[in-house]
This record gives sequence, C-alpha cells and structure tokens, in this order.
Amino acid sequence: MGVYSTCPPHELSLYLAKQDTSWIKATHPEVKMLRSDKVGAEVKALLENEAMHQTMELGAFDLPSNDSDDIHVLVAVRTRWLTCAMVGVGTIIYIDMLDYKTVLDLQKAISERLNFALHAACMDLYVAKKGSKWLTINDLKKVKSSGMATFTTAGGQLMKPHTRLGTYNFPGEVAYYEE
Repeated sequence: MGVYSTCPPHELSLYLAKQDTSWIKATHPEVKMLRSDKVGAEVKALLENEAMHQTMELGAFDLPSNDSDDIHVLVAVRTRWLTCAMVGVGTIIYIDMLDYKTVLDLQKAISERLNFALHAACMDLYVAKKGSKWLTINDLKKVKSSGMATFTTAGGQLMKPHTRLGTYNFPGEVAYYEE
C-alpha cells in the first residue's frame, strides 16, 4: 500500500489515462516505467491535463468493459525536491517531500539527514525568498550565519510546523510519486 495508505484521499490527483480516443494499455512501455518510479513523456503529458473532479460522472468517460487490459485512471501524488540551506552550518541538502506533508515532517526529515544530532524542534525553517523572488542555489551558497535576516525579508516568514508544504507553492517541477 505504501504512500497511498497514508496519503489523504483529497491529496490524490486523478487523471484519465486516455490519449486522443484510446485508453493506455497495461502493456504500454510507459506503464512499465511507472513501476520503476519513472514518468515517461506520454504519461507526463496526460498528467498536465486537467485533473478529474468529484462532480464528474463516470458514465461520460466511455469506460471499456472489465475484461480489457486498459488503464483508465492515473493516480498522482505530488512530491517536490526541496533544496534546504542550513544557515550557520554551511550545508545544502536536498529532501524529496510529498506536498501533503507538513513543515514538521520536513523538520524531521532534515534532522534525520544531517550527520550531527539536531532535534527537529530546535530548527526554525524559513521560506527561502528575498522579496518576492525565490532564492537560487547560487544565492544559497552565499548565505552566511550573519546574513539570515537579508534572506528572510518576505515578512521573515517562519514556516509553522503544522502547515502543509503544498501551501508554500515551492518553485520547480512537480514530480509524481509512483509505487
């Protein structure tokens, strides 16, 4: 069951697995890619379509019979590759997080990733913006312990522990967790 057993149902995005007028077959090479955590170009194009919503009627989709080997729905769980600069430590780490996880989950992931003991509750996480612009990796390399105030000028936005990460709309490409 994996991530699907812990992911709230409202955080799943559903997409029709239909290209033009044909359903994707279970034997399609890109379906096999999904099993190895890769998303091919054709499936990615389907994930860029409008997601299904709860008011849609299934009868309108012309679903085939149960005995076909067609894939009808792609289920996407959004995840992001976050770059975290450890101010005062001089380390940049990368964390892969699901959008529905909270800031507290990110704090725990960071504390588990570091080579030294730092309890999650001892960390303050800030949105990495200067004004309205997200910092780049080059900006982060310049961060020094004395420069924290200049890099949190977006209201000094301290990230609250119980806020969902998806709320911050971090930049970069959204990936999809497939199991």
